[in-house]
Amino acid sequence: TVVVKDPVYPLPKVSQACELKDIRPICLMPAMSKILEKVVQRQLLLHVSSNKILPDIQSGFRKNYSTTTALIKVLSDITQSVDDGQLTLLTLLDYSKAFDLINHELLLAKLCYYG
Repeated sequence: TVVVKDPVYPLPKVSQACELKDIRPICLMPAMSKILEKVVQRQLLLHVSSNKILPDIQSGFRKNYSTTTALIKVLSDITQSVDDGQLTLLTLLDYSKAFDLINHELLLAKLCYYG
């Protein structure tokens, strides 16, 4: 298992970045690494789409899908359930700050362990 460690540089999102949320971490990977990553990404996306591995409701990180398509699907499901007289519940979770407090050393160790 190979773990590549590239330096991460803080790039301010605003002129006076005072909080972590105002900073975007960037990694300046070598050009060949970026090219290889794009080749692997294309192969994976082709494999996933041609074998229909992801369900149609999966909107994240897919071309021609967006939060709008996901929202339309949710609204359609709710409308259909209400029309059918079913009990309809909607639970919303905000994961936007879910990984801010993660132990990165532990995460890296787990990723290395599982390959």
